[in-house]
Amino acid sequence: MDDGYSLNYPLSYFRGTTVMVITRWKDCYIRHEREFKDTFGRSMRPFMDFVTGFDVIMFDEFVKPAANQSCADAVEQKFGPEGLVLIHKLLNG
Repeated sequence: MDDGYSLNYPLSYFRGTTVMVITRWKDCYIRHEREFKDTFGRSMRPFMDFVTGFDVIMFDEFVKPAANQSCADAVEQKFGPEGLVLIHKLLNG
């Protein structure tokens, strides 16, 4: 019975995809590591996972926005528009 969820791809397809994803986030990390440290005053390493990308939930805990304030507003208020632009870059890889 076909439930619409079965994947009929060879295992090599997923290995190649995983390598591409890891390479994408690793390249993103390398490109923005220094800018992140200069902007936020700490290493980007705790916020970056090479499989899932930038961990915005962990970053939100670092920023600690006030009640009823978005993380984006808190970043812009605490670190300026450069910080917000950098976060957008990281989220887009």
